[in-house]
Amino acid sequence: MGKRMWLKGFVALLVLVHTLLPAAGWKAGTVYAAQGGPVAAGKYPADDAAAAPANVWLSLFFDEPVLKGNGAAAISIRKVSDNAVWASYAVSESRVAVDSSNASRVTIQPDRPFEPGQSYYVLIEGGSFVSQSGSGAFAGISSATEWNFTAAQPDTSAPYATEYSPNSGQGAASVFSALRVTFNEAVFPAEGFLQLTNASTGDTAPIGITSTLVSGGGTTVLSIAPPSGLLPSQSYTVSAPAGLVQDGSGNRSGPMSWSFQTAASPIGVTGMSPANASQGVDVGTALRLTFDKPVGPNSSAASPKRIELKKVSDNSTVQSWSADQLSYADGGRSVALPHNGLAGSTAYYVLVDAAAFRSGDLLFAGIRDAAAWTFATRAVSDSKGPSLTGLSPGGGETIAAGESKLAISFDRAVYPGSGSIIVRSLPDSAIAATIPVTSDQVTGFGSSRIQINPRFAFQEGARYYVEIGTQAVRDAAGTAFAGLSGSSAWSFTATRDWTPPSILMLRPASGSDSVSTIASFEAVFTEPVRLSDGHQIRIRRAGSSDTYAVQAHVPADRPDTVVIRPDAPLPGGGEYYMEIGVNSIRDGAGNGFGGILNEHQWRFKTLRATAAAPALSKVEMLSPSKIRLTYDNELDPAAVPYPASFYVTVNDASAAREISQASVAGNTVVLELRSGILNGQKVTVAYTAPTDPDSMRAIRGLGGARAAGFSGRQATYDAQAAQPKLTGGTVSGSQLRLLFSDALGPAKAEWTSQFSLYVDGRYHTLAEPSVSGNALTFKLTSAAGGAGGAYINYAPGTNPVMDQSGNLLAAFSGAYIQNLLDTSRPMLTDVTASGSKVTLTYNEGLNGTLLPLRSQFAVLNGSSSMSISGVTVEGNKLILTLAGSLTTGTTVKVSYVQGVPPLADLAGNAAESFSNREAGVSGTYPAFLSGSASGTAVTLLYSMALDPTAVPSPAQFSFRANGTLIPVSSVSISGLAVSLQLSSPVAPGQTLTLTYSPPTYNALRLSGGDAAPALSSVAIANASAGDSTGSGGGASGATPGQLTQMDVSTSSDVSPAGRVATRYTVLNERLAAAFQAARAAGQSKVSFKVPDANKAGLVALPLASLQQAMGSAGNASFEVQFDTLTVELPLQAIDYEKTAKLLNAGGTTGYLLLSLDSGASSLAGTLQFAMSRAGASLLAGPISIDLSLVSGSSAAKVAYSGLKRMMTTTIRSASPIPAAQAAGVFYDAETSLMSYVPTKTQSAGSGSAVVLKHRDGGVFAIARGSAVLSDIAGHWAKNDISALAAKAIVRPRTNSSFEPKKTITRAELAEFISRALGLKGNMAAASSAYRDTNGLGAAAAYIGAASAAGIVEGSGGQFRPNDPVSRQEMAAMIIRAVEAAEMKIVPPQQELSYLEKFKDRGKIGSWAKSYAAKAVYIGVLNGQKADQFVPAGKATRAEAVVMMKRMLQYLNMIDV
Repeated sequence: MGKRMWLKGFVALLVLVHTLLPAAGWKAGTVYAAQGGPVAAGKYPADDAAAAPANVWLSLFFDEPVLKGNGAAAISIRKVSDNAVWASYAVSESRVAVDSSNASRVTIQPDRPFEPGQSYYVLIEGGSFVSQSGSGAFAGISSATEWNFTAAQPDTSAPYATEYSPNSGQGAASVFSALRVTFNEAVFPAEGFLQLTNASTGDTAPIGITSTLVSGGGTTVLSIAPPSGLLPSQSYTVSAPAGLVQDGSGNRSGPMSWSFQTAASPIGVTGMSPANASQGVDVGTALRLTFDKPVGPNSSAASPKRIELKKVSDNSTVQSWSADQLSYADGGRSVALPHNGLAGSTAYYVLVDAAAFRSGDLLFAGIRDAAAWTFATRAVSDSKGPSLTGLSPGGGETIAAGESKLAISFDRAVYPGSGSIIVRSLPDSAIAATIPVTSDQVTGFGSSRIQINPRFAFQEGARYYVEIGTQAVRDAAGTAFAGLSGSSAWSFTATRDWTPPSILMLRPASGSDSVSTIASFEAVFTEPVRLSDGHQIRIRRAGSSDTYAVQAHVPADRPDTVVIRPDAPLPGGGEYYMEIGVNSIRDGAGNGFGGILNEHQWRFKTLRATAAAPALSKVEMLSPSKIRLTYDNELDPAAVPYPASFYVTVNDASAAREISQASVAGNTVVLELRSGILNGQKVTVAYTAPTDPDSMRAIRGLGGARAAGFSGRQATYDAQAAQPKLTGGTVSGSQLRLLFSDALGPAKAEWTSQFSLYVDGRYHTLAEPSVSGNALTFKLTSAAGGAGGAYINYAPGTNPVMDQSGNLLAAFSGAYIQNLLDTSRPMLTDVTASGSKVTLTYNEGLNGTLLPLRSQFAVLNGSSSMSISGVTVEGNKLILTLAGSLTTGTTVKVSYVQGVPPLADLAGNAAESFSNREAGVSGTYPAFLSGSASGTAVTLLYSMALDPTAVPSPAQFSFRANGTLIPVSSVSISGLAVSLQLSSPVAPGQTLTLTYSPPTYNALRLSGGDAAPALSSVAIANASAGDSTGSGGGASGATPGQLTQMDVSTSSDVSPAGRVATRYTVLNERLAAAFQAARAAGQSKVSFKVPDANKAGLVALPLASLQQAMGSAGNASFEVQFDTLTVELPLQAIDYEKTAKLLNAGGTTGYLLLSLDSGASSLAGTLQFAMSRAGASLLAGPISIDLSLVSGSSAAKVAYSGLKRMMTTTIRSASPIPAAQAAGVFYDAETSLMSYVPTKTQSAGSGSAVVLKHRDGGVFAIARGSAVLSDIAGHWAKNDISALAAKAIVRPRTNSSFEPKKTITRAELAEFISRALGLKGNMAAASSAYRDTNGLGAAAAYIGAASAAGIVEGSGGQFRPNDPVSRQEMAAMIIRAVEAAEMKIVPPQQELSYLEKFKDRGKIGSWAKSYAAKAVYIGVLNGQKADQFVPAGKATRAEAVVMMKRMLQYLNMIDV
């Protein structure tokens, strides 16, 4: 001991010398005061350890969970003998790690072993680690005497268990036992799962070694808490694979296993009322437990123990009691569970927490098995009887003529009574069918939906109604349905299905060039079909008269599919086509399929099939674990070789890869490997044919010739095929399960931040990843609810996901998975139409395996019904394919009737029916842009070049001047222009209109055939000499800067909300004149009011004139007034270089189209859904403001976003809106959240005018929000937190906890600022600028938005999102935010004068002084004390909220 104390003193002296002599090459690291930060509570090896293994990993244990702090901070290991640096590691390196299972432990893994006999000490710079709670930073280790040790020989011995508890073989273990394993040395969790198996029931519970259920890491004893407790009188086995734990030197443990049996419950149950498995229990029966000894509650407010009554049907909790709230009778032997009444015809079960009751020192084991106490109640009459909830077909609707079925839905399960269901015809009320309710024509009794099969054919065009007797249907309690009577209760009309079946899919597809000669063929139709009598189906050989007979049938389990099988194998190497006769296939209504009588629609080539031996032509990797061998001849599928006949090596290794299976199909053999291949590895395959010449285990052709063996054939593959892919997934409560195409490698803790799970639009934090084969499982830190769909994003980071062969999983986003607890219906959010497609977009993923029938949809284009040829699902979109094309600029109405199968989400919830949802038709069709007339010449300008050979007759045009018809004498076409020659000239000042009626032949059209739509009395600009009717804001009598209809040309267009309206295109010269007139009158604004008759406001502005006007007046703006909306756009907001690039133009050209919808409910599905989730109510709107670009050479509208200045939208409300409670909101698609739009409200007559400021178009609403926060009562900033949370500016950290006293992080402040300024999330900007924002979900999008706006900055490619924000950093961010909001701050005095009152102003960083001075000047940020600014002080979340309010008040962007 004396020697060691001397050594410590010597080391301290050397450190002092080096501190005084920096030239010696050693510099002391900066030491930070702990300030309540984490404190080192233990070290491994321990200080003064005399025999630390040379291969030891260093561990530092703190008194609280920590995070890595300053990434540049260093940890150095030095030799005691000469203070030489033996190793040094930056905290950011992977060799320094915070234990994922115990965040209080930090490990340091040296890159080489220590020298045995050599002494070392460890120095750690302050700030290397920080508290997760934000209490401060670790002060570091700066003394050479604080952690030193001497190395011994390396430790290569694996740790092993010396004792198990309960003891292995123990027969009476307590159900309250914790599982413990004692080891021969201190151990730490590594990776893997323990398996706790109930041998009595076979149930197995996996327990992750890094989960919170395992404790004791760093000691010799590990404790394991069974996830659901132990059951009495059961046999258990605990098993663990090798490598579950490791010692301090990294040696892994071997496999472990032990068994034990639990004792009976110390407190026994002698009775249950009602008894277990009881049926017909009265709904008023009291629930009671009887024990074998007196008991009392073992529950308290601090440690509640509960008893739960649950429904069997959905596991929902009906009622819950705390054990200390119950009444005890019979001396404590009887416990009553008071309930609020049970439902009739319902099954229940009861669960009791372990240790809920006690008797002296004895505890009750609990009831954790749902089958231990279960019962079902009898049916109960509510005296009302069953009620109707649905009819199919609905009242007044149609039913297909023929033998169709009827259906009735009730609010409960129903049963047959007595009487009949009568179908009568109208108008004579004659009986068409009488159906006894007890006949087999009525099915479904016992459920809430019954089906009726009248067994007669409904006549086309006839009307019917249904009557049901008052005793025909009853519920389980015997209460009868009131029945239906009279012709108005349930009537419908029979209509004929005139739509013939059409082909949805052909297998093999047309054009296939490797079809087996013995293949079956399948034609999948759009509806169930049948084969007609005498149907004609055959295969023909292309280029010859040879035909091949086939057999065809419709499988019972696939009524929409016709299976065709040739009577004999087809000749190999030939080209063929399928021929199907007209009406050989019909649907249920008798409509015949048009057939296939040409050689192109279903053409294919067969594989080569000769008597020659098959020769190997290609070896390729299909996936990391599959190899495909392709031969030049078709193979015999019955001759499947043994896997042992193949030899596969990787990178020329001597050991072969084991093959689990071989299969033969067509001309290929597929080998499946037990372990996969890493992308890029050399794979070599060999095959040895069996020596027995008659063996059926040899690869052979259809002719019987055997393929030769081969060796040394190298496999080829592409990188994408070798990557694992997501194939499906489910989320249920607190568990997420993802399935992949290949088995994955070991789970990594980093995966929790690389995957982002959203359920019902809410982000869920993931924890405890585990892998089993191709399944990846996470636990959710908060359970996902039973409402809404789910989707998953993946962004690779450190330790990315890879398969067992090391192939990386590629990034993906928006992958819909199944929420098993989802009980909400999918909601329709958008309808779009283009070309021959109508797309229905829902708020969650849809089921693509059970598609609704075409007959369940209707599409009207005007008054014409469009035939639907196909229904498909892609993610959250259902796509209707039409038999014909839609015309751009028109409106379609879409309807859907729920049927069988219904349109449903991935959890099976059926979407509701809807009718007449409107959508505007967009697409690549020539659209009319403008027209002008001068003398006898009229020029019409279209959006796309027209076919010069398709010239309509002059009679198709009607040209009028002041209402008088002027005949058109000739028509010609050149590029975008249509030139009309009039029979007489137009006079100056005349009002001109044009009507165009497309002819059947030679209509205006594109060269591809898409026709231009009709024009009806569109305005034509009068450019004749002497015309002075255009106002341009400068004509006599006109208001300066106010455009009129004489300054625009008109055309028909469709708004984003699907409304057909007139588009007003402002003429170049009129816009320039208007700005000139406005400037002359001392104004800077030009405006245009859309005429009241329009359903939407569509105004196109020539960009060249806007840019010219901006050059003359930098503060110029353009205003559009429509209905209740006024939009003002500063001309400086437009990025003219960007518009040129988007339009592929060499300079400023084209038009900026402003589209205003004062009623945008059709676009606001997601916004209204987000408002509903947030508890916000609608005060005004929703509205849509859309900006797009239109080129003279394209009909397509190019979306335009990212204005350089804020535009202003004013919404006028006839009723007053409460300013302090109102906020403009929008739905941010990047974050899936409702967010704030800077808002100011002012009185306007008897109503209000709400002014929004925003940099992008979108759908907006005025909402009254609410904020229910559980932890702000009594806090000094309570009112500000509640106000800004209700306005969707700030968010709580959890659903109801704001944590106002906690330090705000850089990510959170970036989010507050972005939401306060109404910035849209920008995930791409974050990922491109910073390496450490992946996996942050919405937070990353807000960081990207603030970064792109120049408000926040990172360093070295890192943003440090979880770092606390200092007060000087906050000042900088807020001032940048103010300037980003176009408010320039110019203090009247020198900036530094505003800091003179602070004694610590010298501590403000030089980079931050200007920001701090401006923040003090505008009153956003003050000192923590009158004379102390505290620049390095950490700001709290509450302080940040107050700063946001002050900032928005300074910017005049909030009402509070």
